[in-house]
Amino acid sequence: MFRNEQQVQIRHRHIRSGPALAGALLALIEISSSAWANDATLSYDPENYSRFLPLTALDLLRQLPTTGMGKNLNIEDDILLYGMSGSYQSLSINGQPLLGDSNAQRLALERIPAAMIKQIDISENSQSDQDWGGGAAGAINLILKDQFSPSSYLAGISGPEDGYQLLADASLSRTLRIGLSRIRQASNNQGTYDDGTRQTWSQHRQQQDDTLRLYHQASLSAATRLSSELMLMNSDFDRNHTALPLTLRYDASHPGLADTTYQHDRTNQYLRFNASHHFDSRITRLSLTGEQFEQQQQRDNTYDDEDDSRYRLNWTLAETRDEHRWSLGLSYQQRKQSTYHAGDSQQQQLIFKENRASAFIQDAWQVTPGTRLTLGLRLESYELSQDNEGDQSLADQSEIATATYWLPSAILNRRLDYHQQLQFSLGQSIHSARARDRVPHQLDDENLLWMGNANLVDEQITSYVMRYQRQFQTGVRAEEEGLILSVFQRSLYQPIHYRYDALAAGQYQITPVNSAVPAVLRGISLSVRRPLSLAERPLIVELGANLYESDVRGGQVIEQRRRLDQSPDAVIKASVEYWYFRHARLGAYWFYQGQSAHLAVGDTHEISVRNTPSHDCGGYLDYSWTGGWRIGVSISQHLTGDYRSNDPDFQLESASEWRWQLQLRKEG
Repeated sequence: MFRNEQQVQIRHRHIRSGPALAGALLALIEISSSAWANDATLSYDPENYSRFLPLTALDLLRQLPTTGMGKNLNIEDDILLYGMSGSYQSLSINGQPLLGDSNAQRLALERIPAAMIKQIDISENSQSDQDWGGGAAGAINLILKDQFSPSSYLAGISGPEDGYQLLADASLSRTLRIGLSRIRQASNNQGTYDDGTRQTWSQHRQQQDDTLRLYHQASLSAATRLSSELMLMNSDFDRNHTALPLTLRYDASHPGLADTTYQHDRTNQYLRFNASHHFDSRITRLSLTGEQFEQQQQRDNTYDDEDDSRYRLNWTLAETRDEHRWSLGLSYQQRKQSTYHAGDSQQQQLIFKENRASAFIQDAWQVTPGTRLTLGLRLESYELSQDNEGDQSLADQSEIATATYWLPSAILNRRLDYHQQLQFSLGQSIHSARARDRVPHQLDDENLLWMGNANLVDEQITSYVMRYQRQFQTGVRAEEEGLILSVFQRSLYQPIHYRYDALAAGQYQITPVNSAVPAVLRGISLSVRRPLSLAERPLIVELGANLYESDVRGGQVIEQRRRLDQSPDAVIKASVEYWYFRHARLGAYWFYQGQSAHLAVGDTHEISVRNTPSHDCGGYLDYSWTGGWRIGVSISQHLTGDYRSNDPDFQLESASEWRWQLQLRKEG
């Protein structure tokens, strides 16, 4: 039968509504564990990767066997999942999707301490009970620690640039848990580039992230539970470029020399209330979520401000009866986005409002003792409009887009014996076009002219996955001790790319457009985690091997094949850990990521920036003693691949980066 699962305008008048929102909703929030965890979900224990001394959720995710460790064109870290960039991933906290685009989600990952995470769930394929059907690359769900989790206390330093981490995450009572964290990181990247004359470039980054989390749970009766959660995340970020020949803004790119200084102030506020009630074999849940993301960015002579807020009401009902476990849900979401840009000669403000309603129904049918079939259907409908505040020539609001999607999913899971199972799954999901890309506006940004496209539509993705799992030990999941082999294909219909057109000497136009030709990504992923023995001491070997092939065509003029943007041809990870005596372990690891490409497509040619392979290697020593105390030290070296462009012709090389860490931690 079924296994038990936890159900768990800124122009001088900018208004900061964060404190008011926090005060109004602090009593309204809850942690719900992986509501969508099922046979298609892989669950990873962060403790198995604590030996790498990860500071943030981003660091932790980078260690998993199916993820990549690439950098985007701003030389910022980006998580690649199953060969696709962060823009194609669905990121959730305790089953609730995070607000914002891939950039905002990546920023959130940089501020969530790894020590606050209890479990990581990764869904390989789309599922009906996930927002938008999940992500094209898959869905990541971070389950945070609850009041039953051991308390954590951590202090650490890192170098060669001065960095540190301080964290306390503990249950104050049986109903209340509090987490406090401060993480400071700094880095210096440097290298050379050649655009006819060999020159040097450098980048200095420093970032301080503060996180506060409050979680409260109460039981009104044996069948009724209320819980609430508040998370506040703040980041101060400074970055200085010296003659860096890559100036990526938004999502398109044009290589050009620039000395730039960035200053960011980012704030996330996340609040949720959850109520659940059990009726014999049924359980119903009602949740209200409020979330706000704010970012102010100063870059040389330009200023950008972004505000994004959302309120979401969600209701689900699930029942287990005989061989069936069915569930259904309804949700309504209201979202408001505001962007403001001020430059030397131009000011622009865009305000968007989105109303979205969704519903799903899903049934998991235990056909035979070893066979389970899960069928689901999801409805997504939204209306996106632009607020024309202050413009007397336009109506108060103008509709930008409206759409309705039916998203089916199916999972067939067959257990071959006590140690092996085979799974087939297919599903559909949506990758939404960004609101500001759909407005027919233009924005001058130095030598670039950014154009919106009123005819832009959402990408629709169909995914097929076949997965084989083998447990090496009865009762121990394959993610912990076993082998997982997946073969998949993802078809992207009407994929969005950025068209690059030359206007005049040194002037270029960037326009987002849909391609009439689908994009296809195929891949194979193998992960093995195997405990062995050496000289009667435990030896743990872990391997992750991922190969990807993609086929993208830019349009009717550019017909040559190219890879999906940022998709590498391979990601390989290998690590070994040896317990040389009872309380001490040492290990080493090596990560490899193959070449990838970033590009825009023109009417007569395409401009491309290619990444050569990158490498990451390191070692660690971890010692534990009584009372739950642990001390760890690690050293690592990262060699970022070169960047090469065909227009203008240049090559950028990065020097190797190395880092050491010392960490003291107490659990329990």
